[in-house]
Amino acid sequence: MTTTRYRFSTRIGMFCIELRRTGAWRLMFGRKELGVFQSPEMALDDLLKDDRSWPGGARNSSLGLPTDLAAWAPSKKALK
Repeated sequence: MTTTRYRFSTRIGMFCIELRRTGAWRLMFGRKELGVFQSPEMALDDLLKDDRSWPGGARNSSLGLPTDLAAWAPSKKALK
């Protein structure tokens, strides 16, 4: 079975990149969908390119988000 989800926990919450049955990858923060992409790498690139503001005034640059999916926790969760 291949990886279907990548997770990374930060001080403000969990970020996930998960594969859908449609073959698209969904970028999530907690329960909020941030976008849908053709690959997990594209989802991560989108997350990192925009220094968004998060709860508590946090910025991407202060969360320690890894730039490589290899540093995210992979899992083989069943597809939704």
